Amino acid sequence: MCGGCPGAKAGDWLSPVIRTHTQREAVARLVGSAAARVRSTPSGWTVASPTGRTMVAATMTELWSGLLACGQPEPAWEDVRLPESFDEPEPLPDRRTPLSVTADTPALARQQVGQHLAAPHCFHVRVAEVHDGTGTSTAVLEFDSATRGAIVLSGMLAHGRGDGRGLDARIILADSVVTLQTWDGHGLGFSVERNIQSSSAVRERGVYPERG
Repeated sequence: MCGGCPGAKAGDWLSPVIRTHTQREAVARLVGSAAARVRSTPSGWTVASPTGRTMVAATMTELWSGLLACGQPEPAWEDVRLPESFDEPEPLPDRRTPLSVTADTPALARQQVGQHLAAPHCFHVRVAEVHDGTGTSTAVLEFDSATRGAIVLSGMLAHGRGDGRGLDARIILADSVVTLQTWDGHGLGFSVERNIQSSSAVRERGVYPERG
């Protein structure tokens, strides 16, 4: 889970979203390549390079670090597609207390956000909003799968697409809307709201912000 319970092992910000063996297998199939062979394990993934070097990843953040270490090129995000009738669970609730970070400059905001993210074993709060004095709006990508949204968003962050800005994923499900939240290349957490207008929700695809 999120690490909020006493004695619980803390994961990263996507641990409550990518949490089943079926999801980990799907991630392995979709992010693996000739540059990096990825296999799912009961607790995460292994990443093997063509030279035989193998790395163990327990979280999506560690997985992308391993892929980059193997020279994995940036995928075509719009081509990342899950199998038809892919069965995925609802994300576990993120029960951490949301807080806002407000600062006059991006540098000060980055310092404050870093302080909150520096101790992942203390998951009693999560950064839900960042106001850095620039007024730059957050870019939002929309998906109909939490697994695909997590893969694409975390991968885009790993390849530098979220530097200096907010980049979120909005996942429209049957009964809820999940928003994965990031800022300046850091995964912050996610929120879940009831999907009141599921029948009329507009889903935009193929909009992938340029770097910077």
